Amino acid sequence: MRFLVLLTGFFCLFCSVCDAVEVSQTYAKESISRNGFLFTKITNRQHSPVRLLDVSSDICLDVKLQKLAVVDGLKRHVDVKFVEIPPKSSVKFENEAQIVLVRLKTELKDGEKIPIVRFLFSNGEAIELKNVMIRK
Repeated sequence: MRFLVLLTGFFCLFCSVCDAVEVSQTYAKESISRNGFLFTKITNRQHSPVRLLDVSSDICLDVKLQKLAVVDGLKRHVDVKFVEIPPKSSVKFENEAQIVLVRLKTELKDGEKIPIVRFLFSNGEAIELKNVMIRK
């Protein structure tokens, strides 16, 4: 077991996978409807692309990743399986890409907090944020 822990630490030290992704400026918008939105900035520090595969939280039944696309000549958000973050850059989830909190269990009220939001990436990194603020 110690060997496995040492090997994992060694791997993280030299391949830059651990802490290769940063999630910052995260907040949710106040909502009285069944769906809400999570806004955040994801920075990829790696020299290769990384994909955001999943976002989850106990405050809703599902979370959908969406990107802006042209469908039948109109711009609209469509569900996607992942959002790619290019190497050495950031993606803001606010207009082009968005995170939708589907079927909220409670209303999102200004000043309250979402206890936990989890992000899962293609490089195996999992980031858990606690007490995410809800704003107007």
